Amino acid sequence: NFLLFICFLESVVFIWDFGYSRLDHALRKATGRDLFPKYGCKFGFYAAIPVATLALFIYQLYNDASNGVVPGYKSIEVAGWVLMGILVAVSCVTLWKTAQGTLPSMEPVVENEAAGAEAETDNIELIDRKSGSELGNSSSDHGTL
Repeated sequence: NFLLFICFLESVVFIWDFGYSRLDHALRKATGRDLFPKYGCKFGFYAAIPVATLALFIYQLYNDASNGVVPGYKSIEVAGWVLMGILVAVSCVTLWKTAQGTLPSMEPVVENEAAGAEAETDNIELIDRKSGSELGNSSSDHGTL
């Protein structure tokens, strides 16, 4: 149950702090691809993930409260509910703790991603030429037996 609650909180924090445009740019920079389908990804990011995780959390809470988690062992069940309440309370309280973030800003999106990829490939080839190796297969890269 608590894992579903944390997934919900994580999705909310991700929406507020990181944002969809930053996610899109980071994935484009890492993989060279755009998110597709764009509106489907936005729906999942802003609606489906937070709503589904919160709904499942509430359903599981209701189900466990009405059916019992460990029938016949009230002390274990009470301890579990107390610990669950503490974890949820601590998670909610720390959600509001704010401070200046340390996440560095990202470069603006390059219109022509192919030009950026070519420049990166040129840099890798230049590094290989300077080191004197061809794709890491030189004898200096391997130990002798």
